[in-house]
Amino acid sequence: MASDSPELLQAFFTRGAFRSSCPACLDVHDFAPAEFTSAKKTIPYACPCGRSYNVLPLGLRAGMRKAVNLPGILSGKHGTSLLKFPCLVRDLSANGIGVTLDMTSAEMADTMHLRVKLDDSRKTALLLPCKVRRRQKAGTKLLLGLQFESLDPETQSMLARYLSQ
Repeated sequence: MASDSPELLQAFFTRGAFRSSCPACLDVHDFAPAEFTSAKKTIPYACPCGRSYNVLPLGLRAGMRKAVNLPGILSGKHGTSLLKFPCLVRDLSANGIGVTLDMTSAEMADTMHLRVKLDDSRKTALLLPCKVRRRQKAGTKLLLGLQFESLDPETQSMLARYLSQ
């Protein structure tokens, strides 16, 4: 299979590794920073699913993202319309969240709300106000990077407790 354009890749500062999701199967792959030298800005990668692509490091994150697999509902107002999208929460941090939608494009409001029930012992339900910061098509799916907006102290506490487990 021919290589695609470089896949954007972000780093987890706390783990010291770059992490990328395969555009075809969405599996997560980690890369050591030493693999990216100044002479070699991207590295080729062949996923076990058969998809080949180039990986480009995109910067460092301030905190760890916890990989999860939780159903959620993303909602917001766009003009006079109320938008509701079922989604799958793929990763979660203290500042943001990564979700996958079963569509390749969608109208999004500036500010959205994500309703998700955590898989902790309390089955904590959260309503998280957020902004869409990244959109990426991956096959028949749409990957979104959402940044939390003004979380109240109680929600921050519940989120921190869940992330530490």
